[in-house]
Amino acid sequence: AAEHQYDFVIVGGGIAGVTCAETLAAVEPDARVLIVSASPVVKAVTNLRPVTKLLEEFDVEERPLAEFQRQQRQRSGCGSVSVLHASCTGFNAETRQLRASLANPEPSAAGEAAEVRIGYGELCLCTGASPKLIPQARQHPDLVVGIRDTETVADLSKKLSTCRRVLVVGNGGIATELVYELRNVDVVWAVRQDSIGAVFFDAGAAQFLLPSLARPGGVRVDKPGVTKHRRFQLAEDSAPPPLKQQRQQEQQQMRQQFPGSALGPDWSSGFKLSGCVGASSRSAETPTSTATPASAPTSAPTSAPTSAPTSAATLTSAPTSALPSAPTLTPTSASTPAPSSASAWAPTAAPAATAATSAGDAAETRIIYSVEVVSLLSPKEAAELLPTDTTAPTDSWPVFAALSNGELLGVDLIVSATGVTPTALLADGGVGPALDAEGAVAVDRGMRSSLAHVFAAGDACGCAGWSSDGETSSAAEETRLWFQMRLWSQARQTGSFAARCMSAARRGESPPPLDIGFELFTHVTRFFSYKIVLLGLYNAQGLASGEYEALLRVTPGVEYVKCVMRNGRIQGCVLIGETDLEETFENLILNQLDLSQFGEHLLDPGVDIDDYFD
Repeated sequence: AAEHQYDFVIVGGGIAGVTCAETLAAVEPDARVLIVSASPVVKAVTNLRPVTKLLEEFDVEERPLAEFQRQQRQRSGCGSVSVLHASCTGFNAETRQLRASLANPEPSAAGEAAEVRIGYGELCLCTGASPKLIPQARQHPDLVVGIRDTETVADLSKKLSTCRRVLVVGNGGIATELVYELRNVDVVWAVRQDSIGAVFFDAGAAQFLLPSLARPGGVRVDKPGVTKHRRFQLAEDSAPPPLKQQRQQEQQQMRQQFPGSALGPDWSSGFKLSGCVGASSRSAETPTSTATPASAPTSAPTSAPTSAPTSAATLTSAPTSALPSAPTLTPTSASTPAPSSASAWAPTAAPAATAATSAGDAAETRIIYSVEVVSLLSPKEAAELLPTDTTAPTDSWPVFAALSNGELLGVDLIVSATGVTPTALLADGGVGPALDAEGAVAVDRGMRSSLAHVFAAGDACGCAGWSSDGETSSAAEETRLWFQMRLWSQARQTGSFAARCMSAARRGESPPPLDIGFELFTHVTRFFSYKIVLLGLYNAQGLASGEYEALLRVTPGVEYVKCVMRNGRIQGCVLIGETDLEETFENLILNQLDLSQFGEHLLDPGVDIDDYFD
């Protein structure tokens, strides 16, 4: 029999889990709600600010479990949410029981395992996702770090303090923010695509943002900001030393097996992301070629660039001699397999860097496009690959990254920011809910998994099957302009809706219809100090080539506006800068108003579209 019984149990204390629990407490004030969190803190949404009808900005606060529970008990008109610091080890869908291992068990005279069984009426899996490290990370676990939660960022901050050069691998939101925030360290940014931020932007938008990595005169100017969320330092464990050491080891094992809650907006605030290469200043090499989407009409009002960058862009503020140089190698054959012998490589000159206006500073940012990490080598292994007439030192760096373009790059640390893998909780007997192709819990339009009374939300759930789960064509049309991207905004959205579906299940009712938030993809964030608004099919997701066109309006350093048009109707848009167009375009996308009469002049500066259509 279960030792504890709850009406609703949520596994995970991230944004999705906490939102789900708080929503349940509001709609089911008489119910018993429990959050089971492997992390000693939970992430709560605060300062919710509507931007448009569907678009919201909010802050994220980390709260210790005890404080969060006290705050929940003080909420008037809502039920109480309990929290348990434990890692879930499995569940039985037939008996509706969850097994959890306590994080800080009290010593037991009988020596019994610190495991509890929790009965539930409805269960929601908000177990999040784990960083997807490069495959070579297993060879050098101390020199390759992934970023997922505040603990991994704190670990990165500590390791950065002695770094001269860092290799950042990845091209998503975390990598893009990290490269901008790093200070006093040479950065090499390796991306698989031919432009930065490809997860969010096309090549034109990336080119618009690229100069923001530097400012004229070699000194980057940062806008003053306010830390959006509070971070807490947990109280020192007062247990006797043997028990304290045992708890620390158990918690370390738990963190490795069950990562903490995902980062929220403004995740870098409060952390010192700085190396040891003097004062940070950067000057930009002016790109000689630029990019714009191939589908953009030639007559669109734009000053966007016209061709994609074909070589690595270099941003630097010091001569390359400021640090020991790593050898750069090129395969003699057209293909680039992992290096296996010295004869497979031939030395080549390293890319030139732009000299800084301030020679006393040393901080270089270099971007290498269309490249992957092939292997990681020790200094000895790197030296064995070099031709005998090569004099480049290999003992200056603890690890070398062999890249697919032939470079052998010496670095102090590698940050792997190549995405995440959803974390699924197995049921007893190794049988769990059905998973999608990405390993997430497949859910229907009622956030229900394949197991009865088991729901999922946030990064742990997969909504890809919504277009083929037997729904009517009208239901599929409702979500045509929405898609899943595992963002903190969607964690809140799916967590809240899952709570309403769980409430309906408790009453024996069918799930409620999807709310209007699922009719349109919306996300607001900041990159390189620019406000970024993404609406609908902003990168023509799911649209065939030739089925759409793109209208652009670009004012360098001020704004970038892109509209994806199909049959005269806006399907999505990208707004960079303070455009004040998000509400107008949201309405135009939702209403699917035919704008054919404006043609390519829709974004002309002389057309005041916000006043016209509002």
